Amino acid sequence: QHKRILELGSGLGLSGMVASAASGNVAKCVLTDRDEYTVRLLNDTILRNTKKHEKSTITPWGKCDLSASIIDWRDFSGGALRDVETASPTHQSFDVVLGTDVAYYHHLIRPLMDVSRYHLKQKSGTSSSDSNDNNNDSDEKNRVDATSESGAGVLCIVGQANRESQWDLYNNIQSGSYNQITDEHEGPWDGSTCLLLYDLAVGLWEEDTASNEEEDKYNGHGTMIKRQQRASSPSLEWNPKKMEEIVPIATLLHSMDGKIHNSLIGPYDKIATKEDEKNQMMSF
Repeated sequence: QHKRILELGSGLGLSGMVASAASGNVAKCVLTDRDEYTVRLLNDTILRNTKKHEKSTITPWGKCDLSASIIDWRDFSGGALRDVETASPTHQSFDVVLGTDVAYYHHLIRPLMDVSRYHLKQKSGTSSSDSNDNNNDSDEKNRVDATSESGAGVLCIVGQANRESQWDLYNNIQSGSYNQITDEHEGPWDGSTCLLLYDLAVGLWEEDTASNEEEDKYNGHGTMIKRQQRASSPSLEWNPKKMEEIVPIATLLHSMDGKIHNSLIGPYDKIATKEDEKNQMMSF
């Protein structure tokens, strides 16, 4: 709670809004895209899902400073957030930088790395040598580190595991990479990096057959009102028998101080290995 979230390549903004909802009361959540028209649509989506109360933005999941801005990764001088109306750039740091399906072309990896590190919150006084100093700590202590105000930022990039660019992004951050801009090889990022593997089942959602009935009722003042009686079951149901395909998913996690992963990785999460990368069939 009370974290600052930045979503890159938001599109419709679903991932950023879900992340802020899952976190409860978020201090700030900024949805971004490089396209001005898309950012205007994001602002419209925000208006439709929130209401203003004094100086706070009230969402269905709590208070949150929810906004949309422009970021164009291709020109890193424009890597700062820009207001869609004033075009004025600002540099802001965030506790969480996330993106979904953003590392799909190789030439986007370097700009994605640069803009992510530019906006990730840095922990002052922490060096890479400190990144593993709590490996034997309890899960509870790691959770405290993960939610403390002094904790450094976390990068979360979700993409398809059968894309080489998703693995390249992971390897560049974990092991270092060539920087085309400086014409130098740079080392791995400070902190801790891992890649989690999942199988995403893609199938059909079927409309629930339960009907919605409308009936007239009187309120306490004798005035007729109309209320919709919704069925107790959801309007859409997942049908596992009509599953169409399994999509391999890879989630990259990077902690700038290396003290957060134990609180994020569950017992059923598969941590990728070199053997997994070798055996993964790549589509592009």
